[in-house]
Amino acid sequence: MSELQPAEYPDVITLRVELTETLSIGESAEAKVLLWDPSTEDWEVTDIVEEIHDPLSIAFGLEGERLYVTHHRDRSQFEPVGAVGLRRRGKADGAITARSGTTPGTGTMDIYTLVDGVLTDSTKEVTVKNIASAEVTASAYIMAEYDSGDEVWYVYFEDCG
Repeated sequence: MSELQPAEYPDVITLRVELTETLSIGESAEAKVLLWDPSTEDWEVTDIVEEIHDPLSIAFGLEGERLYVTHHRDRSQFEPVGAVGLRRRGKADGAITARSGTTPGTGTMDIYTLVDGVLTDSTKEVTVKNIASAEVTASAYIMAEYDSGDEVWYVYFEDCG
């Protein structure tokens, strides 16, 4: 049961939360509710913890990231608002093989986040597919996008410099 009782709110409530653990696609994770503080003009983390569910497989978030969620009275759970975090920057963890005929290549990508303006390894990784006819070089900076239809991450940009 939600700490925020749905009976106290309209049929749908939207909140901003900060993940306290990684939210994997199609899974659940805990998050702390954020409240706007007009005196600081910033979001303040509260002690209210809610379980965030991703029943539509449309969200991915790392611990500490913030996102908007909605609570539908008839579903009795918090869910991400729209597609969230489905494009990620990172670095190829080894080479990512090239497509062979109609079979995509595969490899892994270390997910990077921007910390104080610097790309920083988040220590999380995802398996990615490569539909290009060329291999992605080991340690190349890349962007990947999640395809919820195929339920896989695809490389869509590689730093060739």
